[in-house]
Amino acid sequence: MKKLEILTAVLACLLIFIMPATAAWNFDGWEVKTMETGSIKGDVFVSYGDRSGLSSSPYTSNFNLPIGTEKYSRLYVGVWGATESKTGWVNTTLNGASVGNMTIGGITDTNPTYTSSTNVYGRGNGVWWASYNVTGKVTMGAANSATATTGGTIDGRVYAIVLATVYTDASKPEIQYWINEGSLNLHYASSGYPWVQDKTFVWFNGTTITPASAKLNAVYLTSSKGEPDYLYFNPPDAGDSPYSNMAWDINAYRTYQLNGNDVADASNGLYFDFESFTSTNDSTLLKSLVSGNNYAVFWRGHDDNNDGTIYAEFTPTNPVEGESYVGPVFAALVLKAGLCGDVNRDGYVNVLDATKVKNRAGNPGYPLADEWAADVNCDGYVNVLDATKVKNRAGNPGYPLNCCT
Repeated sequence: MKKLEILTAVLACLLIFIMPATAAWNFDGWEVKTMETGSIKGDVFVSYGDRSGLSSSPYTSNFNLPIGTEKYSRLYVGVWGATESKTGWVNTTLNGASVGNMTIGGITDTNPTYTSSTNVYGRGNGVWWASYNVTGKVTMGAANSATATTGGTIDGRVYAIVLATVYTDASKPEIQYWINEGSLNLHYASSGYPWVQDKTFVWFNGTTITPASAKLNAVYLTSSKGEPDYLYFNPPDAGDSPYSNMAWDINAYRTYQLNGNDVADASNGLYFDFESFTSTNDSTLLKSLVSGNNYAVFWRGHDDNNDGTIYAEFTPTNPVEGESYVGPVFAALVLKAGLCGDVNRDGYVNVLDATKVKNRAGNPGYPLADEWAADVNCDGYVNVLDATKVKNRAGNPGYPLNCCT
């Protein structure tokens, strides 16, 4: 985020050394790590609702949740403090009921991190990310409303409110999911904090299914339009790769690159980005890159001139190669099993599936192993049109089907 430096290097280093080990503020921030993972028949809902971007408090956002049975929900609120030393509070409600009145303690903040209940992650020059466990407090298949109210000496403006809900639904495919939270501060070397943090890994560990589709969601705070930053999914660990080389060959790794050369561009409002990916820059489907222990690599920029430094806006006399401050606070990876059109779940789309879809079209009670795989034109109905399309696919493997995944 664009902000004048106000602390001297001596004071900054002193504050870091006296900061309690349990503090929830750290200039470099907090790893975005997995808080919930599992396998279900259902899906993961992630949204910032109907409002996003840095704006004054009270801040309300509304969410329309799908029909299903809730398994796990977390509500997130991003708050701007103006400086790391300022203190205050954020009171958050969901559907009119309080989910927590949280104190923001500045550099000596002692809120918990990475627990199953309420967490606070402070980073940089006063960027705060509050996380609430709201399992059992959302209403599925209905509108939900969340409001964050702030106070104290902090600036108090809110970046966004984000809701993540894992839910089961027998009509949907089997999925594997990872819900990650934290708050990383990717930053240049300033006078107050004279070191850099150019990249971070976000890990989704564990053996995975062979997916029919894959989706990655990522939420950024403090993003700026026109300052380059980069995101990659499972790039190989090679010498010229964005896995570790700050001057990697951009063109050579487009298969792994998500979006363009300015991912966090405040496209969802002032200093806020919500990104969703199912394919990469060269149209490679994300599912084809999935392996065991998946990861995303976030870079705040690229060393264009290969001199060992990623220059930012506040770096004197040099072209801008990256963001001054940016970083992820949330990531979710969802892998969906099965094949569109394979309603008997035998691993193939053939005339047996076409017959079953036709039977279901004539009898809504006719059983299918994978109900979601029958609506192959994504119109919300299972009818003879779907049966015809499945039959066409059985005769032509290149015939397109669309099950809304």
